[in-house]
Amino acid sequence: MRDEITEDLWTHFPSETPMTFLDWGTSPAVQPNNGRASNCGAYWASFDYHMVDEPCWKNYNPICEMSWVINLSIFFQIVKLWLQVVIHVEITFGVFSTKYFIITLQIAKLWIKFLWNCANSQINAKTC
Repeated sequence: MRDEITEDLWTHFPSETPMTFLDWGTSPAVQPNNGRASNCGAYWASFDYHMVDEPCWKNYNPICEMSWVINLSIFFQIVKLWLQVVIHVEITFGVFSTKYFIITLQIAKLWIKFLWNCANSQINAKTC
């Protein structure tokens, strides 16, 4: 992904189709933050794997444009199975674990965010 042609218009490379999903990092610094000096995107662990802008001359693994087939029933099956595991742990050990419940909510939130962005894509969910 890059914004070399038009500043702040992030596109896939080499197709130059506009990005439909941008998830910029906010900590330790709000991204993108380097203007014309950094026209390529990357993911960094220090930004909790959110997007950052970087100079294009640096070597990073590519963020690829991919085709996705979205199947909501698979998503709901995964959430259902996870909840069954959580309930089993609670029944077996007699302990309600808010940790597992929070993890379940976080997984669901990420999937819903992903699916929402794909569903609202201007290019019919071909790229996310």
